[in-house]
Amino acid sequence: MRKLLNNPRVVLPLAILALLWVLVSYGVITPLKLDLFNSRSSSTKQFSITRKNPEVSVSDRAVESLIKEQWLPRSWQRYSVIQHEPFVADYIFEEVAELEPINVVGVEPENIPVPKTAEELATYIVENLGLDEDGFFVRFGSRRIRVGEMLGSQMISQISVPGPREVSADSIQFYTSQLRLEATSTESSPKSAQISESYYLEGDLVSKSPVLALHRVFTGNVELIDREGRIWSIGLLD
Repeated sequence: MRKLLNNPRVVLPLAILALLWVLVSYGVITPLKLDLFNSRSSSTKQFSITRKNPEVSVSDRAVESLIKEQWLPRSWQRYSVIQHEPFVADYIFEEVAELEPINVVGVEPENIPVPKTAEELATYIVENLGLDEDGFFVRFGSRRIRVGEMLGSQMISQISVPGPREVSADSIQFYTSQLRLEATSTESSPKSAQISESYYLEGDLVSKSPVLALHRVFTGNVELIDREGRIWSIGLLD
């Protein structure tokens, strides 16, 4: 055996075959280019060598599994980053029409008709009459206009209040005992309350005979004020 391994005629062909096998296995040369075993007169024969893939180790499989498990969260992270990146659009959007203003309670709307004649002013005073600790006023939006002040182009010279001027305390006490406070709203501006199925803002007349107006609104009760400035309280129904 040692004589064969020491013989160049045996070692060199084996080394050449081993070298060719390695070159073919790694794709350096293709089997189609080899024509070692064919003579010039014979037809060219093709052959190929298939290299078997080495078995995958347990550690390689674990790494592959870990990569697959991390693919989904990484994809979501990239998608999230893309969603938050600024971009420039070539499309020019049309201007959006402005929303019409919403009239809020206590805010003076722009479309309130202003009385232009004495007759219109008299009607407006009767329909928008109010009372507070400072006396009678006319409500115009969120404003409280009193005698001697201007309402549009008309001056309020007097405010006529129906009903008797003097009313006994017993009569007012009996009247207020018949009223039912059903709900209050302390978050609105001005505050409001629902009394005997009617809705009132602070300062609105609740009754014209006797003259009583909603003075102040609290969470559980309200205060009414009469023309003499006396306060009457009504509690919220249970």
